Amino acid sequence: MSPSRSVEAPLPSGQSVSGQSVPAPLSISFSGSGFLATYQLGVAQSMRDRSPRVLQTAPKVMGASAGSLVAAAVVCGSSLGERVNYAEKLTSLGERVNYTEKLTSLERMLRLLLPADAHIRASGRLAIAMTRIPDGQNIMVSKFTSREDVVQVCYAIDNYIDKTNMSRSHFTVR
Repeated sequence: MSPSRSVEAPLPSGQSVSGQSVPAPLSISFSGSGFLATYQLGVAQSMRDRSPRVLQTAPKVMGASAGSLVAAAVVCGSSLGERVNYAEKLTSLGERVNYTEKLTSLERMLRLLLPADAHIRASGRLAIAMTRIPDGQNIMVSKFTSREDVVQVCYAIDNYIDKTNMSRSHFTVR
């Protein structure tokens, strides 16, 4: 087995290494797959540990569904380990708790782990894919005016799946 190594993000566009031009940093996207969320959190943690510049220089960090929670954690500097612990706890509950209790737990986790300046860190950099309920239009939410906006957008992505709590967040009905 070969030793692991760090891979650093490229230099800003226009700079060169050994006379070669280097491309601009790439954006990062986390897919929507609830069962992959803990895997994606592990990938993000590995990138944070081994190649932090990749995450720091990404102009956009995007997510859909469960991937939105990972993207928000990356952009807002939340503890990825705490999110993994939460996901494992929620998964272990299985069918013992109803969906509403899981949503309440998710909202509590968001309020606990998102920093007070989450909206400042997220605005313009975090992009969350959503479906607008009235017309089914796909939209990307990337402007946040308060920490509560970030919480509600992350919370709304899960409410759409259940369809019992769709009006809870104003982001689902714009």
